[in-house]
Amino acid sequence: MKSINTLFHFFSIIACIVYTIQFIFGIGLSHDSIFYFHAAESIADKGVMLNPDGTLFLLWPPLYPFLLSLLIDYYPINFILLQIIGFYFVVYNTLKLSENINDKKYRIVIFLSILLSTSLLMDYKFMWSEIVFLGLLSTYVNLFIDLDKKKIQSSHFLLLTLLGCLLPLQRTAMFFIWVGFFAYVIFEKRDQIKKYILHFTISGVLGVMWHVYSVIFNHSRADFEMGGWTSVVHNLSDYSFVFTRWFLPINNNVFVGNMIFSKIIFTTYIIGLIILLFKNVNGSMKLIISGILSYLFFMIVTPYFSVYGGNTQEAERFLSIIYPFTLVVLVYLFDKHLSKNKKYYLLLFVFLVYNSVRFSVNYYRYSKIDDKIEVTSQYYLNK
Repeated sequence: MKSINTLFHFFSIIACIVYTIQFIFGIGLSHDSIFYFHAAESIADKGVMLNPDGTLFLLWPPLYPFLLSLLIDYYPINFILLQIIGFYFVVYNTLKLSENINDKKYRIVIFLSILLSTSLLMDYKFMWSEIVFLGLLSTYVNLFIDLDKKKIQSSHFLLLTLLGCLLPLQRTAMFFIWVGFFAYVIFEKRDQIKKYILHFTISGVLGVMWHVYSVIFNHSRADFEMGGWTSVVHNLSDYSFVFTRWFLPINNNVFVGNMIFSKIIFTTYIIGLIILLFKNVNGSMKLIISGILSYLFFMIVTPYFSVYGGNTQEAERFLSIIYPFTLVVLVYLFDKHLSKNKKYYLLLFVFLVYNSVRFSVNYYRYSKIDDKIEVTSQYYLNK
């Protein structure tokens, strides 16, 4: 076990090195990352999080800017350090989850799939908060899986609950994932439900307080309402396309590829996950599947999470949250149902080759982005 953990740490370090080399070519600044930085800058200077135009920073949860503010004088080191730490835990914890897979060689497949993810590379390069959230979430999931083996007074429970308190302060969508986890507890851990209710209650308090303050009292989401089924159809279309593009080289300018084929693939995936909940899969897989399904459901049907601008860029960001967990589930199923027939190994080979090409192309493109500049409110307003 010790040697396996050492190997996981080694793989995680290698992945961080590959991704961090991108920053030699420049820091990828975006609308969101500039807002994160200015909120961090203002809390360090004035004790309050502000947007570049001087209004309160309310549209995003506060944890990421707060963490940036701890090293505000060392831009861009503060951004880069958070991305490195977050991505390290993404890789390490995804490999830990792969221990549920019988054939250990598939850990290499999972590692390469994480390393060659264009979605995660994009999150990493453009200083978005998804990488840190995924680092926290993947750690949380591993601890949650072991919770039923621990006593409620243990340090394990306290650490899990501390992480639970941080997660909704990093991404609002943690509440969506918790719905799936709670459903899992009701059906699989009913004899321990009091312990889990205590955990969810404590974990959610700070997140609820922040969102009551920002959404209800300050109407931070008022401008994001698109309303009704238009949002649902729009979200479903973009998420279907992004999900399918993880596995197949489709073009979003092709009507059939985007509007029909990708929806069939995505819908098949969701239906397959639902069926698996009623099949003989282990508890860890059921927990992960429950979280994926609840996250996707609420991200699709919630109006103010409609995908805006940049074609499918926002959808790529939002869907990257489930990418590592999707890998674990799919490789688990491959090992259980397809691995005995060697011809199916060609599917894994083609998947890795495709993602290698896609990753390489985008790695090169991102290396051409040079934003080695001062990030200030005046910069944003001028831009």
